[in-house]
Amino acid sequence: MSSTQSPLVPAEDVKRQLQRILDHPSFRQANRISQMLRFVVEETLAGRGAELKQYTVAVRGLGLPAQFDPQDNALIRIHARRLRQMLEHYYQEAGRADPVRITLDRGGYVPLLRWNTTLGDGP
Repeated sequence: MSSTQSPLVPAEDVKRQLQRILDHPSFRQANRISQMLRFVVEETLAGRGAELKQYTVAVRGLGLPAQFDPQDNALIRIHARRLRQMLEHYYQEAGRADPVRITLDRGGYVPLLRWNTTLGDGP
């Protein structure tokens, strides 16, 4: 079991939540951010969360060239910061009552997959 996913949040619930987020207008208008979110969630659910580094997200997640150098290019860090902001805004507004929370801590790319504790301990 991954430390980023509570044993109480089944993968199917996470996938439904991911789709709910991606269907929101702000995410539909942000293709790269949505692509990044889908990639990091799917990789985490597949047990590959430990592999989610800037380079992996850039090349495997967003299709950037293999020559991508995260030391010289802040693109992934910028996308991650924007993704964190968009998720925060989503959960303050439209997703306030959603049962599952998907968040991304600063400094990392592995999403935290948890029940929305403001609603109780899960369904």
